[in-house]
Amino acid sequence: MEGNPQDKQQRQPQPQQEKLATPESNKQGGQSSARGQTAKGDSSTQLKSESPSGPKTFIAEKTEIVGRVTFGDNCIVHPLCSIIAEGGDIHIGEYNIIEEKVKIINRLKKDENGQPVKRKMIIGSYNVFEVYSTIESTDIGDMNEFQHRCAIIDSRVDNYCQINPAVTVSRGTHLESYSVVYDDGKIRKNQEPNEEAKKVGIKELCAFLSEQLPKHNKARVVQQPAESK
Repeated sequence: MEGNPQDKQQRQPQPQQEKLATPESNKQGGQSSARGQTAKGDSSTQLKSESPSGPKTFIAEKTEIVGRVTFGDNCIVHPLCSIIAEGGDIHIGEYNIIEEKVKIINRLKKDENGQPVKRKMIIGSYNVFEVYSTIESTDIGDMNEFQHRCAIIDSRVDNYCQINPAVTVSRGTHLESYSVVYDDGKIRKNQEPNEEAKKVGIKELCAFLSEQLPKHNKARVVQQPAESK
């Protein structure tokens, strides 16, 4: 009795399942990834460490990061943030705290001929971005505080500034050091900045969050920048 003709057919080889990137594989030079999947295009999330022991930044897995974004040491990026570098790279210094639902966007600009003009967006160190704050195409110095639901677009912020809750800063504003923005964009000077105490407080908060957040959130897998020869 002859066998079933289907038994004589050769089985087509099954396509090999793509191996997802893991933290171990990324040690050998993978691209930035979330949920183990390599980011598309030229998107790249990097940790740039000045410490011989390596970076201590925590970036939650459930963040949206598009384009080339570089973080310094000891930054804290909570889940549900959006950091979009569509108009050029974004460089974020050390000891920055970015809370939930924050939007940091480097918008793509065009010249008078409609041609895209890219520029790097720089954020310094020891800045705090509270929940739902929005920062667009704005260079930022050190030790500034962006309180919840504030917004600043196409502007410049020097050092030790504070934007109060729900305040929208007028487009094109240059906030000089020690400025406090309140009400409907009124500006006054901070007479008692106490820089050193604020710096110590941010360091302590970063240390605390770096221990607590990983207990409840997975970390985003990122690449280390290649060492220049």
